[in-house]
Order: sequence, then structure tokens, then C-alpha cells
Amino acid sequence: MSTTYVAMEPVPRFPHRLADLWWLLAHDTRGRAVVGPHHFAIGLTACALGEVFTQVGGGLDVDGNVVADPVVAHVVGEVRGAARERVVKPARAWVEWLAANEVHELERAVVVRMVGAGWLLNDGRRTWPKDSLTAFTPVTALITAAGGAHAVSDALRVLAGVTSACGLAPLVGSSGEDMVRPLQLLAMELPKPLYGLVAAVDDAIHALATRLR
Repeated sequence: MSTTYVAMEPVPRFPHRLADLWWLLAHDTRGRAVVGPHHFAIGLTACALGEVFTQVGGGLDVDGNVVADPVVAHVVGEVRGAARERVVKPARAWVEWLAANEVHELERAVVVRMVGAGWLLNDGRRTWPKDSLTAFTPVTALITAAGGAHAVSDALRVLAGVTSACGLAPLVGSSGEDMVRPLQLLAMELPKPLYGLVAAVDDAIHALATRLR
């Protein structure tokens, strides 16, 4: 039995949850991955952590019952479990641990959430964005943010930093424009603790590159 999740925030016209935006950025309009599995996992888990810190974690279903967002709930459950064992991990350790152990569960939660919201379609074999506007939501949002004409949320700044660290800046640029520096500058405006999450992704990606040499 599926549950329709209604967040306690304005109903968005396009996907706006951080992990949803990362999933869309990391897939093409046919739902095919455009980034390697290790980079995808690191980016997804960082964005899931970013949701915990920057976006609403609960809401009401269509019957008025209080429900937790599935992505946020999964991450918080892991953190609480560690806390019960008196285990405290820095951001990089959580990014790498979740990427190695929980990425499939987190991706499943993200996909279920977006299918339920109508952003993704699924035929039982594959999953893909419902249309090109939905597919390019993260690119459009990051280009708009880099333009500096509107206020930028911390969640979008986290996405900018993760996108740059994971090497996906070329997917954001248009007409050959180099978006690495604009995305880095967006991330640098984060509060120091949140920027630490972006730095953790950068460290994890460099460590991955060293291991794969």
C-alpha cells in the first residue's frame, strides 16, 4: 500500500528535494545513469544528509496522518542507531559509510518518493523522468542560482557543491561554459558546518580516485 506524502511546505511545480535533484542530474531523460556508480553513491548520500540539515523532514498524508519523509527518516535512523552505540562520525565518514552500505535503500526511497509525486515514471523495468522539464530541473535551478538574480537556498548551494565535487559541472554548463567555479562559489556561501558536508564529498571523491588508480 503506497502513501501519498504531502510536505508541510508549498506544493512545488517541480522537484525540489535535494536527493531528488541529484538523482535527476545523474540520469538522462531516459533514466540512464550519466555518472559512475561510486560518484553517484557519494553524491546521493551527501544530498540525503543535506536534506536532513536543510529541508522539511515530515508532513501529513492525504488522510491527515503525520508521516516522516522516507529519505530523511532513513538517514536519521542510521545516525540515531550510531548514537545509541555511542558512535560519533564526522561528515566524511557518514558520506562514505552511507555510500558503501545504504545507497540502494536511499535510492529506492528517492525513486518511490518521486514516482509517488509524479516526477518519475516506472514500467516495472526502468524508471525515467516524466518529461524534459522535470529532467532538467536541477540544471535549470543551478544555472538560475549561478546567475545571482534570486535568493538561493542552502539546499541548492549544497547541490552546487556536490555537483562540482563529483565532476558533473559540465552537465550544467551550456555552450561550453565552464560552471566549475560558479558552482564552487555558490557552495562557499554556505554556513561553515554545511560547507563541511561539501568538503567531505570532495575528500571522499579524491580518496576514491586514489583507491581506483
